[in-house]
Amino acid sequence: MKSSSLYGHLAELLNVTRESTSPADGIVRRFFKERHYLGGRERRWLSSHLYGALRHLRLLEYVVGNELRAQASGFDRAPAIAIGAAYGILVAGENPQEVCEAVREMWCNDIPQCAPEAVLTALPARAAGIGCGPGTPSSLALRYSFPDDIVGEWVARLGPGATERLLVKLNEEAPLSIRVNTLKCTVDECARRLREGGSEVLPGKLSPFALAFPRRVVLDDIPAYRDGWFEMQDEGSQLLSLLLQPEPGMTVVDACAGGGGKTLHLAALLGNRGMLVAIDADRRKLQNLRERARRAEATISQTIEARHDDAALKRLHGKADGVLVDAPCTGLGTTRRNPWLKTQWATERSRQMAALQHAILEASAPMVKSGGRLVYSTCTLAGAENEEVVQRFLQGHPEFTLASASEALQAWGVRTREQAPMLSLWPHETDTDGFFAALLRRE
Repeated sequence: MKSSSLYGHLAELLNVTRESTSPADGIVRRFFKERHYLGGRERRWLSSHLYGALRHLRLLEYVVGNELRAQASGFDRAPAIAIGAAYGILVAGENPQEVCEAVREMWCNDIPQCAPEAVLTALPARAAGIGCGPGTPSSLALRYSFPDDIVGEWVARLGPGATERLLVKLNEEAPLSIRVNTLKCTVDECARRLREGGSEVLPGKLSPFALAFPRRVVLDDIPAYRDGWFEMQDEGSQLLSLLLQPEPGMTVVDACAGGGGKTLHLAALLGNRGMLVAIDADRRKLQNLRERARRAEATISQTIEARHDDAALKRLHGKADGVLVDAPCTGLGTTRRNPWLKTQWATERSRQMAALQHAILEASAPMVKSGGRLVYSTCTLAGAENEEVVQRFLQGHPEFTLASASEALQAWGVRTREQAPMLSLWPHETDTDGFFAALLRRE
């Protein structure tokens, strides 16, 4: 396929994702399904350029928009073809003249006021002038395409230097981490089978159940995956289930099961011995979990389709040795995988999520029996959704006390840099997604 056609398809994708509140991965899947003529090379190029442009969207819109307004009038927002071309030159390192030729026809239709060379060749100098000097929150936010408010919070907490390292890491592609399914094999057995099958694999850095692929793989082409020997799961995500310290014979509840990655991990930690209950409000997610459980040979005692305020949950009150509340959140810790989330974050939305998270935590706590554990976790890095939710909950529940997350992980041989009672996994320190967790014990 010609470069001009690739950039045209990229502009279509950018137009849809910039206007939609739906996750970009679903948009991409539908786009490719409707255009079955696209081959593997074209799909990889489009995916790489789309997600790359989304990672740097705020910066690209700023420099392109300013340059267009400097040369012509009538631009409230930079057209998608200009954003795609700017990404190719500024970030992907493509030849400027080749990019100009590739986008010329569509550019002249959308931006007839000026030639692509006039705008695109001026962008490197305009971008280079952003954020020079001290790393203020606003300059860091613009340079790395994050919202001002959350970058300001990170600077206040981490300092400008560490915040910049965090932003750099969050704009990189995430590693391909897997969790070995110990119901079927050991970590060493899985690694040996993968290597014998021609897959390069590395040991994990944090989780005792983790391995990592150093390069992209097609999962369905790997027999060990088809046989349920491993699941794709970030190493940080794997640590959350360990905090419950589940043992065979216990009763454990995954109160926000979602796609079920942590549920399957809990089943393996229980050794399929005990009672494991998965709860979620989305029937489709629970159906997907049941299908994944069959492949992994994981025993889930019960799946419950229910909201956090459903009366059906009352029959579990006082029954669970451990309850995991991996709450819905703004997801900023996963922007390496979902850069689209940066465009959706807002302080008000974070506050709204915090109210929902507190309600879910309140509804889940009664399921914990005396002496049991309650783990609250998110994959975001906003204090309003993390520490503040836990502190508010503890103020109203003297029967729960905060335990040391780092000490609980040490029992699994996991050592984290942060020794505070609550766990914060910062991607620039751990090379995981960003996670928060608090371990609470019921007296």
